[in-house]
Amino acid sequence: MNTDREHLEARWQADALRPPRPDEPEAVAAYRRLYAGIRWAPMPALDPGFTARALSRAGVVDVGEDLAVERRALPWFFAAFGIGGGLTAGPQLLGALGQVAFDAAGLPWLQAVAALSAIGVAAAIDRVLVRRREHRSTSRRAGPR
Repeated sequence: MNTDREHLEARWQADALRPPRPDEPEAVAAYRRLYAGIRWAPMPALDPGFTARALSRAGVVDVGEDLAVERRALPWFFAAFGIGGGLTAGPQLLGALGQVAFDAAGLPWLQAVAALSAIGVAAAIDRVLVRRREHRSTSRRAGPR
């Protein structure tokens, strides 16, 4: 069934992108142009002063293009979201945590420690190789002295 839906959506997209027919209503042709514009429109990037301007428009803080306010406000926003999420989902998470603690007694802890150690060693080796590659690229750009 999933392939039928994918096939149908692909057909709709192909129909929306094909050139208009002469007997087609103008509303359908306008939809085609709108669909094509939305489909390939680049996603605009938020400029660095977005949070500062949003706070000043809301009347919270009167700031210009001060990026320090944005840097200070962002952790507070994330903290507020985290606290709100914790208060919302906390009781359910505590119940699940109690079940996990009960089930954790039967887990193969030695294998888990070995797997985590292997992941840590692989990450450390990767980090060393990345630093070495960065060092080589910067030394090549600098050239001989």
